[in-house]
Amino acid sequence: MIVKERRKPDQMLALEALQRRANLRRDEIEKDLLLARAGFRGEEALNYHLQQIPPHSHILHDIRFAVDELFVQLDTLLLADNFITIIEVKNFTGTLTFDEERHQMIRTLDGKEEAFLDPLLQVRRQKNYLRKWLNAHQYTELPIETLIVISKPSTIIHTSNPSVIHSAYLPFKINELESKYAQRVLGQNELLRMGEELKQAHVPRKIDLLQKYKIKKEELRVGVHCSSCSTLPMLRGYGKWKCTYCGYVSADAHIESLRDYRLLVEESITNRELRWFLQIDSERIARSIIQSLNPVGKTKGRRYRLDFL
Repeated sequence: MIVKERRKPDQMLALEALQRRANLRRDEIEKDLLLARAGFRGEEALNYHLQQIPPHSHILHDIRFAVDELFVQLDTLLLADNFITIIEVKNFTGTLTFDEERHQMIRTLDGKEEAFLDPLLQVRRQKNYLRKWLNAHQYTELPIETLIVISKPSTIIHTSNPSVIHSAYLPFKINELESKYAQRVLGQNELLRMGEELKQAHVPRKIDLLQKYKIKKEELRVGVHCSSCSTLPMLRGYGKWKCTYCGYVSADAHIESLRDYRLLVEESITNRELRWFLQIDSERIARSIIQSLNPVGKTKGRRYRLDFL
């Protein structure tokens, strides 16, 4: 049972928006976007194997919650009535060597070695935070297991730690844990409640990419972008937007561009900011778009919420 689905993360959506609209630091943005997409593909590849685990498990994807004023983020969390499993997905290629003595992971690729923070240390921290959250919500007796799942079948793993596995082995590993924890700890109603409480505790991560890449909002390329070929700007005519490059026509192409504004600039917008960002000269067109948004504040200086996009 999926309690919280896996969706394309806002960070990746924001990088895609910035790739469309940035004139500066494009190589760096492109590199970071490729890494984000690779990580997301690795997480998506896990979905097939998750379909083979016992159906009574409750699954939460990409969950982020606060513990002691700090945030913990989990790729995938499996909840069962007898134990919990934290799954951390890694999408590395090459050969991975886990050095538990020095707490690092070494990746060898094309004859070159590169060191990374030990994922085993990462999931240990995640387990500690989750235990604190569970204790605070009176779920004190559930055992917690952690797994490092390598999504690429061609990746070679050097470790004796049984919690590091290839994704294809995940259903079998969960079956092993089911046998290990045969005694039920929670009833079904408690399990449902715990899943919903974790889902409600989720706080999306907000990243200011303009600050990260030192780009001013005035330096962004503005206008309504074409969702077919990403060309900027589309032209408005006869109640529709038309791409001058590929000919794509849409009545609501401005919605995706307003989502770009939310991801890159702010979660609310004024009439003036909307007309600037979408490059709209007509007050009538701007007003018709504004009327579809949720207002915040009084008439003077009123802003319109974009957080639903």
